[in-house]
Amino acid sequence: MITTKTKYTFKKLITIPLALAITLTFALIGLGGAAQTQTADAAQPIAQQYERIYADSGLELYFPGSQEIEAHGITPFGGSPINFWNERVYFSRRTQGGYVIRDATPIWRSPYSCGITAGASALGFYNRQFSGFIPNQVAGRYILGRWSWNGSGDGARVLFSDLFRRMNATHQGVTMNGYLDGLRSYTASRGRNISLLTTRTGSNQLNIAALSAAFRRGEIVSLFMAGFSIVTLDSIVTSANHDTIFHNSHAGNHIMVAYGYRNIRYYNAANQLIRNDVYLYVHSGLDVIGSRALVPLHIGYVSNAFITRVF
Repeated sequence: MITTKTKYTFKKLITIPLALAITLTFALIGLGGAAQTQTADAAQPIAQQYERIYADSGLELYFPGSQEIEAHGITPFGGSPINFWNERVYFSRRTQGGYVIRDATPIWRSPYSCGITAGASALGFYNRQFSGFIPNQVAGRYILGRWSWNGSGDGARVLFSDLFRRMNATHQGVTMNGYLDGLRSYTASRGRNISLLTTRTGSNQLNIAALSAAFRRGEIVSLFMAGFSIVTLDSIVTSANHDTIFHNSHAGNHIMVAYGYRNIRYYNAANQLIRNDVYLYVHSGLDVIGSRALVPLHIGYVSNAFITRVF
């Protein structure tokens, strides 16, 4: 029995089996070791073994209510299954840290695939710095110390279709190279430069130190996932001796823009580190209220992540 309090609609997600999600729970990217100690190398080649298509597909998604939720696969309206489950992490002590870019990214949702949404959001983020970077698009303004984006105005709508062409996209999605080439092409057309620095250090590993440094410099990250979990910002519930984490896991390929990270460390009674969980704050590009969410890096597979800086 699953008790729910609220439900939303996601655009284009597919299920990931519960067994895979639980197995990958302990394959954490950045569980100490090399992923956190290596530095990003601007000359590092990008291994491109094949052209994966990144897209999303529509289904109905359930979020946790006030009662405990068990792991279940749900077949929502439309018949596309998702994997909705909760995880408990027991501890004697926990610490957490991280950093979030205050201005985040514009909460734009394009009528195209996730790559167009992510690319437009990344460019929109820098539109607040460079006058005319997105023509006919008012950047926004600070209200009570926080940046307020100007919705999805005329400039944003034109940008969506422009990126669709520049990324050589189809209605099925975009490839990683198409996404990167499209950002380069658009930025050059506006008389600006763009740096796209990979932070991948190995199979399913990211350089967490490089990501942290980028966020602290005010630079966002283009994140490519092949299987992922979405955790809403209020879906990590802490009790006296355990955290309950509500996951919505999916097997599909997806592109998101990350604007911060959260690191939760769990210790046992002997004060030994037993888990080191890293989450990225993302503009998910999905139809969640506010579109802000967390992506745990120990669920799914990271195809790549690029520090995305326009200058």
